[in-house]
Amino acid sequence: MGEKHHCTFCGLNGSSMQFRSKNPAVFFEEIVELARRHRVLDMYVVDNILDMNYLKSLLPRLKESGYDLRLQYEIKSNMRRNQLRTLVEAGVVYVQPGIENLNSKVLALMDKGVTGCQNVRMLRDAATVGLTVAWNYLHGFPGEEAGDYDDAVAQMPALEHLNPPASQSARIAIERFSPYFNNPGLGFSDLRPAQQYRFIYDLPEAEMFDLAYIFDVPPRGIADEVVERLNAAITAWQQAYAGSRLTHSDFGDRIVLVSRRRAFDWTVLELTGPEETALFRLLDQPHTVAAAARKLRAGTERAAPGAAPGPDRQAEARVRETLRHWRSLGLVYEDGGQYVHVAPASVNQELLRLGYLKENDAREATDLAARLQSAPA
Repeated sequence: MGEKHHCTFCGLNGSSMQFRSKNPAVFFEEIVELARRHRVLDMYVVDNILDMNYLKSLLPRLKESGYDLRLQYEIKSNMRRNQLRTLVEAGVVYVQPGIENLNSKVLALMDKGVTGCQNVRMLRDAATVGLTVAWNYLHGFPGEEAGDYDDAVAQMPALEHLNPPASQSARIAIERFSPYFNNPGLGFSDLRPAQQYRFIYDLPEAEMFDLAYIFDVPPRGIADEVVERLNAAITAWQQAYAGSRLTHSDFGDRIVLVSRRRAFDWTVLELTGPEETALFRLLDQPHTVAAAARKLRAGTERAAPGAAPGPDRQAEARVRETLRHWRSLGLVYEDGGQYVHVAPASVNQELLRLGYLKENDAREATDLAARLQSAPA
């Protein structure tokens, strides 16, 4: 973990950042042997991060093993939905993706290698495939500002149907071997061994410094009043989660959304226009306004080769206005100029589709009978 993007606050693997992975055949035999020997199917995998090669090697073997495993795994938060589904099929039920924050600027300060919209996509897609997500919200990074948190706080009511942070937001601790420890120029100096060491060891300060792994520093980043607003929003999210719902069902010619969230007064919403259904499908992945408008125009030109669509600025204006409206309805999350929709696919979408098709078939049969009755003999 951290070979490509070493989180600035993380001190794990201080002796070597080179990625190491166990042979998948050996790993498989160890898991199966543990299940047999101890008659236990619930296991926490203590790897720092999932080896992505396991998606094609280890996990298919676990799926076919015949054991009803329930595994916990740490993963990257930029995994795609089909990859998450592979985890579920192999018995993974609980993941820790290291989300840490929902703002792209703060994530860049951490050197996370992901955006806020990608993290929200992870929460949404995990809900779609049935994964429970454990994650923490962190603050206290040099260079962060109140605005980096206020917009996320304002949008949290739209996310209350997704797994909330496990606890209130925590100010980061400085760990030995982390970039913040090794490079004071990143914003932390005057490091002192954390207070708890003084209750355990009666040692001079210099020896304590050499011994300690966690260090106290003067607070950086956002002020306490911003932290209070953030934690109030997280608490509300945690309390509302169990009773909140937002799903979508895609029937081809329309997309039906069902919502039960305290901050929004609508229950069922249908998207029926070709442009808005196409835009919603695009926002399965994060897009900027310009990128979404460009792809919508390209789709229009393919559908009608002789058409002359309006200027880019007109298409972008329509997309921007639609996204503004959707944000007010809690359909999308906005961060860093990107948008992503926040509605997991309905878990009973196939049943809904069958019901929808039956209703359509009945309506078409009625229309046909009426036409036959009105036809001349």
